[in-house]
This record gives sequence, structure tokens and C-alpha cells, in this order.
Amino acid sequence: MPCCYVRYCLNHNTNVKEDEMNEGTLMSRFDAKVLRSKPQVLHQLAELYCDIFSMDPNFGEYRQCPVCKGYFNHQQVEVEGVRFCENNHPKTEIVPAWEVEKVKVEILDQSSEQGFFGVLAFLNQKVVGFAWARVILFPEVRKHWGDKIIDKVQPYAKTLNLVYFDELAVDLKKRNKGLGKEMVVFVCRWAKQEHPDDMTLLRTHKDSPAKHIYESIGYIIFADDTEYGGGRVMMKADRCRDLNVTV
Repeated sequence: MPCCYVRYCLNHNTNVKEDEMNEGTLMSRFDAKVLRSKPQVLHQLAELYCDIFSMDPNFGEYRQCPVCKGYFNHQQVEVEGVRFCENNHPKTEIVPAWEVEKVKVEILDQSSEQGFFGVLAFLNQKVVGFAWARVILFPEVRKHWGDKIIDKVQPYAKTLNLVYFDELAVDLKKRNKGLGKEMVVFVCRWAKQEHPDDMTLLRTHKDSPAKHIYESIGYIIFADDTEYGGGRVMMKADRCRDLNVTV
């Protein structure tokens, strides 16, 4: 029997209600408080997160070198038999790039921060998608992205704060149903309402379907991602108020 989406629920209140994750809810806002009260949801979210970045062909972060931090995809490891990295350093055994228990901790840390806004998508009580953004300061972005990238965008910023659209992912088997776009609209509507004058930034892959979603909302590419490379690009909108969340 084919599965189908049931009742669609958007909640823009600051406080998350217990019944938002009941059977029949397609989308629900979340934060660390909700995840701690719903450990099974946290576990599902972390598992999906690991699956996405390990198996998605646009990222392929299946294994990682603990020395140079380079990634190896599923094809390289399971088909070609790659077990070691020798990228300008001594031969080093590669390790899993993502581990559920570690990801749980990272998600709880991020979702505990002030200025965090997240949404989960459910199908038959199972997490099948997630998206979140955070309000951060330019110095934090500069630390991670470097001066060259930030110097391309900071002159256009109206405030010191910016909205960093951190994550967007949909289960590989549940894609092409419009779920990703619904979550982007959900998050961007919050950004537009609560932080209209702040710039918003994100990074994605040039071949990812998400890039086209972001472009339809109003983001534009302004630079290649020099930190991670591999086809990743940086996108921005100068003000959240300019995002098109009516689509």
C-alpha cells in the first residue's frame, strides 16, 4: 500500500506544543527541549542526518580521513575497496564520517542556541526531512568561511546579525514530492518575519536539487565554497525581507 501525506500543520508560535508531533502531523517546529522530551524523534533525526550525508551522491561523506578531513564516498569504499588515505600525509585508515550518537549531541547543542529555528517533516510518525537556520554574527561566519568569502557579502549587510540557513535534507526515498520546498518556505517565512533586515547565507552543492529551491525563494550564488570544495557553492539574499515565501 503506497504511503501518503496526511494533515499538514504549520506552527509559528515560539512555544512548541506536545501534540505537534502526534500522528497525522506532516511538519512540526522543534528545538532542543522538544528533542529531549522525544528521544525516539532525536534518534530518527540523527539516523536520517547520517544517512543523508553518507549516501547522498552530492556529498558522499561515507568515510573520512582523521588527518586531512577528506571524504570518501560509498563507491570508493565498498566497491573500489579504499581503506586508507595518503593525501600528503602518512598512510591513515579512514573512519566513518558520521556517527549517530555524536550527531545527536551536535544537534542538541545547535538546537539549544538562542536564535535557532528548526522544522521536522513526518510521514507515518517517522522523520523523513529536516531543515533549520540559526541567527549568528559575521565574526562567526568569517572564522569558518574565511575573509575572501565574507568580504564579498558583508558590504551588503544591513546588520551585524545574519540568518544562516544551516541544514535542509529529505529522505532519499521521499524526494521529488515538494517536501523540501515546503520546509524551505517554512524556515524562510520565519526569517522574513523575525529578521527582515538581516542578510541570509547558506552553502549547498551546485548539482543538488536544493539549489533550485533556494533560487526560487530568492537566494543567489556569490562564491564557490573554498573550505569544502567538491562543487559546493555559497548563496545569499541581502535581506530576509526579500525572500519569496508565497510560492
